[in-house]
Amino acid sequence: MKPYQIIKKQNQVIDSLKYELKFAKDKVKSSIRINALIDGSNCLNELLTQDYQTDALNRLLYALIYEWLLQFKVGEGKEIPLTYMMHNLREDLQHHSDHKKAQILDILKSNYDYNLIKDNKFGLSNNYPNFEELLNEITTNLKEDIKYGIRKNRYISY
Repeated sequence: MKPYQIIKKQNQVIDSLKYELKFAKDKVKSSIRINALIDGSNCLNELLTQDYQTDALNRLLYALIYEWLLQFKVGEGKEIPLTYMMHNLREDLQHHSDHKKAQILDILKSNYDYNLIKDNKFGLSNNYPNFEELLNEITTNLKEDIKYGIRKNRYISY
C-alpha cells in the first residue's frame, strides 16, 4: 500500500472513531487515544512530505542545471554559465508561478501555430487545444508524486 493511501485510511479510521466518541463510556480515555492516532498520522505525513519535497526540489534544480550545462556545451570545454544560471534561477523564484505558466502556454501556442502554418492550415481554426488543462494535470500529478515520494512506473495520460 502506498504511503498516501495509508494516511488516507488512517484519517478515515480517525473520523469513524470521532463519530463513535459520542457513544463512548469513557470519553476522556477515548479522546486521548484518538488524539494519539491523529498525532501519529500527522507525524507520518510530515515526515514523508518534508524529506521527499526537499529531495524532489534538489532533483529538479539539478536537472535544470544539467540541461543548461548541456545547452551551453560545458562538457565540450565551453565556459560554465554560472552568472546566467544564478540570474535565471533568482529571476524565476521572484515571479509567481502564474508568470512562468503563462510563458509556457505562449510557447505551446506558438508551436501549435507554427505547425498549422507549416501544414497550410493556419486560420482555419483559432481554437487551441486546452494546453492549460494539460499543464495543470502534469503539474498536479508531479506535485502529488513529490508530496508522497512515489514516482515509480507512473505515466501521465494526455
